[in-house]
Amino acid sequence: RLTGFAMTLAFGASLALAFVALNAAQKSLPAGPIIAAWQNWGACNETQTLQAVERGVNVVFWFSTNLVNDDGQPKIKGPIPDLDCVAKVRHKILAKNLPTAHLITVGGWDAPHPDTSFTGAEWFQAWHEWNQALPMPFDGFDWDLEGNDDVKSEWNVFSSKCLELVVDMSAAAKAAGYLVTMAPPQTYFA
Repeated sequence: RLTGFAMTLAFGASLALAFVALNAAQKSLPAGPIIAAWQNWGACNETQTLQAVERGVNVVFWFSTNLVNDDGQPKIKGPIPDLDCVAKVRHKILAKNLPTAHLITVGGWDAPHPDTSFTGAEWFQAWHEWNQALPMPFDGFDWDLEGNDDVKSEWNVFSSKCLELVVDMSAAAKAAGYLVTMAPPQTYFA
C-alpha cells in the first residue's frame, strides 16, 4: 500500500498532452504503459518513492510550484519539495536502472493560476533557468490548474489569457526538449 501516493494507470496517448521535442536535449517517457504516482504537497518521501518505482511506477509527479509575480519578476514558488531530497531519490532510481520520468507540477487544487502579466515565453525562460539551477533538473512539468474549493475564486475560471500562457509556455518547453503533461481541469463548467 502506497500511503501518500495517488496512482493512475494510463496507456499510450491517454496521458494528456505528453509531448517531446526532437532535439539533442530530448526527454522521453518510458516505453509501454505509463504508471504515474504523485507526491503530496511539498513532500519528498524517499522510501515510498523508491518502493513505488520498484513496483512499476515510471512517471513521478513532484508537487508543486506556482508561477507568481514577485516584485515585477516571474518567480517559481510554492510548496516546492526539498530539491536535494528529490535529487537523492532520483540518483537512487538511476542506480537501480529503472527508467523513470520526473516532472514538477504547476498549480494544484486551491492553488493560483499562473500570473498572466508575463507571456508564456517569459515564464518558460524563468522556469528553465530555475530548473537548470537545481541539483538534478526535472524532465519537464505538469499543468495542474484544477480549481478552488471557494466557488467565487478567480481560480475557478480558466481565462483565455491563462490558456494562451499555458499553450505558449508548453510550446517553448517542447521546443527545448522537455516533457509537458496536463491534468484536465475539472471545474470549468461556465
